[in-house]
Amino acid sequence: MNNIYIILSVGLGGILFGLLLASVWIIFRNLKKRMLLDQGNRSTAIFPESYWEEKRQHTRAGIVWPVSMETSQGIIRAKTKDLSLGGAFIVCQEPLPLKEQFPITIDIPDNAPLTFTAEVIWSNGSVPDDEIVVRGMGIRFFQNTNEVLESFNTAISTYLEKNSESERGTTTLKVNGVRS
Repeated sequence: MNNIYIILSVGLGGILFGLLLASVWIIFRNLKKRMLLDQGNRSTAIFPESYWEEKRQHTRAGIVWPVSMETSQGIIRAKTKDLSLGGAFIVCQEPLPLKEQFPITIDIPDNAPLTFTAEVIWSNGSVPDDEIVVRGMGIRFFQNTNEVLESFNTAISTYLEKNSESERGTTTLKVNGVRS
């Protein structure tokens, strides 16, 4: 009978000791996170530095140009927010589903419109309104001719040159090796 009480008390003690260690570990882990958050940028405490590394092949420019997309839902009119030779962020209230492919025409000021083949690579369509700043989707351009891409590069460079001349002190950008 004494052996049963000894075994039960050792087992119960082991369980309580394990719970105590788990509690201490959770408390210290949360304290460490809070201290890291208080020291600086919130994102560096949550994600490793390499998480935010720029993985884009082309430089982005904050250019707002009107676009029209020929989709399965019909023609949708929207606008760009960020633009590069590789893709764009399209501001629209109802982003398209991921992987949807469609022709998109970008209306470039002082230039002929350019039509690209595009694909949705990300979207914030399912994110609640109170958690986003701008509703839209990220698209990539693919299967486009070099001629179209060269015309696009020239249009972006020309646009950036005009805007940097009119706004003194603006940072210059390099788009596909072209300084503007």
